[in-house]
Amino acid sequence: MTLKFLRKVFICIFLSLISAVLINYNVESAGVSPMVINLEAKPGAERDFQIVLTADKHEEKVNVSLYQLVQLIDGSLNYRKIQDLNSYEPAQWVKLDKRKIILHPGHKKVIRGKVKVPLQARGTKTVVLMLRTRKENKSGLQYVIQYAVRINIRVKTPGLRPQVKILDIDLRKNNEGLPRMVVHVKNPSLLDCVLSGEATIRDSNNRLVDRVKLISPALEKTNYTTIRVYPVSIIKITGLIKKD
Repeated sequence: MTLKFLRKVFICIFLSLISAVLINYNVESAGVSPMVINLEAKPGAERDFQIVLTADKHEEKVNVSLYQLVQLIDGSLNYRKIQDLNSYEPAQWVKLDKRKIILHPGHKKVIRGKVKVPLQARGTKTVVLMLRTRKENKSGLQYVIQYAVRINIRVKTPGLRPQVKILDIDLRKNNEGLPRMVVHVKNPSLLDCVLSGEATIRDSNNRLVDRVKLISPALEKTNYTTIRVYPVSIIKITGLIKKD
């Protein structure tokens, strides 16, 4: 199937929004649980949370810092350290009972936290707790491990709904010369959403030519087909058109 032919057919993009409230994965990592905390709260409410840390065979010193989440165009997540709490208001909502922890071998410690939501707050706000520890291997080489614990705070108010907007659609050739559909989408709302995408291609007689699953590049090497899109983020979703 050539790009010249594809530009003459009708392409319909279907984007499905799955309620973010229903997607609440209990993600864990060795030594830290959970890695994602989803909190629903009303304006003016307070919500408690906790993170459990488990040491291995050696003593560990853990430092906790606040970071801001940034979603990249490929759908992956990046983290920016918050140097000034005034630069990112939601960071001021999060209070921790400790920022420095010493873990003794084989023991557990709990970081307890509280989120205080202001009365004027609305939408999804994400604060990242970056847990940083130094470890040493048998050769004496020291290395740093960082765990990014995401706290998604969803403040729903009347009339607030997740949205997604298609910015553009393009057809390009990949390295093997096959046509690939590239769609840029934006979440213009204040709420995060879980996105699933599919394109159907029909000819001038409305006959189905192909059905293309659209996923973000960040998911291409995984078994996932949906992606969480954070407020005001722009990502691309792509799909390979294989039919002749």
